[in-house]
Amino acid sequence: MRRILISLYAIILVKQFLEELRERYFGPPLELQSHEHYPEIWAIDAIDPLVGPDGGESVADVAIRVSEAIMQMESEVQGCGVLVVSHGDTLQILQTVTYAALATMSSAGDGTLASLFADAITRPVLSRHREYSLLTGELRRLAEPVKDI
Repeated sequence: MRRILISLYAIILVKQFLEELRERYFGPPLELQSHEHYPEIWAIDAIDPLVGPDGGESVADVAIRVSEAIMQMESEVQGCGVLVVSHGDTLQILQTVTYAALATMSSAGDGTLASLFADAITRPVLSRHREYSLLTGELRRLAEPVKDI
């Protein structure tokens, strides 16, 4: 029983809402519409991930804000596991840019987390975000690669 109490004591839950992890905004024509419109959005993403749907966020817009969330978490939480919960499109973009940033860690810029993320937010990297698609409720390690970037 004592071991269980010690284990439970070691689990500290800190629930924190980060605005940067919100769902991707698809713009007035597509926002709050059925998920049947996702292929339409992903077709736009495939053409140019730096350009979003009409009035909505591009893949790059989301990558910038989720990178900011990761940098905030990194500065506030050390030596602990972190569970990031968000929407599928947001999480797959986060995973894409995080893996690309870590893959270039030894050769990129000044080596800061900010420069690693900045160097990773490129057309070639972001255009592959659908390779990191998630199933509903799927748990996945953030920095685990699906395919080489």
